Amino acid sequence: MLRRGFLASAGVVSTGCLSQFGFGSGRALQLRRVNPVEQYAASTGELDARERDAVEATVDGGSYTVYGADPRPPFHEVRYVEHDGVYYSVETDETETRTMNRDILRAERVNGTPTEDAVEPDAYGDDRGTVVRAYRRAAYPEPDSPVPDFVPVRSPPNETELLPEPEHRYVVVGDSVVYRLSAEERQLEERGFDVTTERVADNDAQLRRRIDEEKAVAIDAD
Repeated sequence: MLRRGFLASAGVVSTGCLSQFGFGSGRALQLRRVNPVEQYAASTGELDARERDAVEATVDGGSYTVYGADPRPPFHEVRYVEHDGVYYSVETDETETRTMNRDILRAERVNGTPTEDAVEPDAYGDDRGTVVRAYRRAAYPEPDSPVPDFVPVRSPPNETELLPEPEHRYVVVGDSVVYRLSAEERQLEERGFDVTTERVADNDAQLRRRIDEEKAVAIDAD
């Protein structure tokens, strides 16, 4: 699992140590050393569908073009990917933009108590990830961000419970927070990215050495 935030920004990459710092208020900050493989690499199970397709199509060579309405490129949080026990570096290059009609899903928060027909996201099975991304866009809006307030539905219409309308209109999340789901077709501008992968390590130890070399700082002595 990718682990970022403070640990990543602090550059803490070794394993097996815990440091604690005290503050005047009585609070303490703990820094835990983490496995660099967990920090910088993702398994294919952590990727979205289009990223998984790209990895599977390129591990034996060649490139694969990924399109999406999200302004962020694919793998924007990923440097290395683990596939069948082998680690690959991932590179993306923007190519072209196209306009396509796409089915999209939007979530809107509903005030009040959950309705009787509200279900948890797990009820959507393989579409759970799409539902989760949709309500997260509603829960954490970014007014000045180019990220849209909807997510494309990438499953074929005959293989998803989200089209033509969500089978379960309401989903309940966490402490009884309810979202109303709606689907529609919309014309989207999609950016294209060529994805290539390169085999860089056959096990955790090899990848750890590679990461250590990348993060090493050269010091010139006079």
